[in-house]
Amino acid sequence: YRRPSQEGTLLKIRADQLHTLSLDEAYTSFVVEMIDHLRKYFAEELRELDDLSLADEIQTCLMRARAYGLTSRSDCGRFLGLAASLGWSFDTERPWVQALLRNPATSPSDRLAEVHARCVEQLQQEADGSARRQKFGI
Repeated sequence: YRRPSQEGTLLKIRADQLHTLSLDEAYTSFVVEMIDHLRKYFAEELRELDDLSLADEIQTCLMRARAYGLTSRSDCGRFLGLAASLGWSFDTERPWVQALLRNPATSPSDRLAEVHARCVEQLQQEADGSARRQKFGI
């Protein structure tokens, strides 16, 4: 018994398909990397989320980041860090954040740096206020 030849049935992948497959792999790898990173640095904030839920939040945030023009790994990581610490919808819940991130006068990275600086400043002010209240028992 001889098997029929299957020489004519080779799988052919076009260059654009191969590129898309590699992008999907890179994207998935980035999401997994961000799960590990966020769990390491925002453990307390994320303790209620399982990995699947966290991956969903990350992907939703990455879509919004892309809409703001944020595409580099570092910008996306910074955006996700803000989301993990301030709330997954930090950008849509704070009108000033959206306004800054959509400002066409500066680059997306510069806009995110400004948002990050202002958010860190606000968090520091809140922490200082909380420490003062605690010190004086109020």
